[in-house]
Amino acid sequence: MLKTVWAGAMLALMGGTACAAEPGKITGFAGLDLGAGGDVLVPVQYTDGTSDNLRAGRGTQFKLGLDYRLEPEWSVVGSLGYHLSSVRARNGSVKFERFPLELMAKYHYNDRLRIGFGVRMPFEARVSSSGAAVPTVGDYRLSSRKGLIVDAEYLFGQFGLSLRWTNESYRQGTKEIDAAHYSLGLNYYF
Repeated sequence: MLKTVWAGAMLALMGGTACAAEPGKITGFAGLDLGAGGDVLVPVQYTDGTSDNLRAGRGTQFKLGLDYRLEPEWSVVGSLGYHLSSVRARNGSVKFERFPLELMAKYHYNDRLRIGFGVRMPFEARVSSSGAAVPTVGDYRLSSRKGLIVDAEYLFGQFGLSLRWTNESYRQGTKEIDAAHYSLGLNYYF
């Protein structure tokens, strides 16, 4: 019985259309992206001798957005997100937060695959620390630079699985920080 219910649920998810097919239709979405890459912002040394790095492109992004279907082959997609990278220990933590605004054009190759490109502008980029990390890291803001996005998304049901490359950078004083990264994402369209 459980296998039958599971199979039915999977068929229902796979059978629907993720994004509205009619031109002029607006669809909302919520997404989660997991990213890796970028320069080391803060090297972290643990008391047991191991280490980790807080990287400028690493982390999790939560986003909400709108998908406007311009034509059968093209959509315009905009979103606002919260991107967090962190390194934690029992006695302290270091985190890098920013609020990216993204605007993309997506070409619908077919009913399931679409390719996108666009721009990303992160706002309020800051590194902060707590506990034992405060004396060595402190809290500071970074100047954001516009970045470019290339995205491929596979649609199934009300979901989209995306693979993207984001080329962005930050500046701390005169130091340029490369935050280019790859990410894997899951979007839910409603």
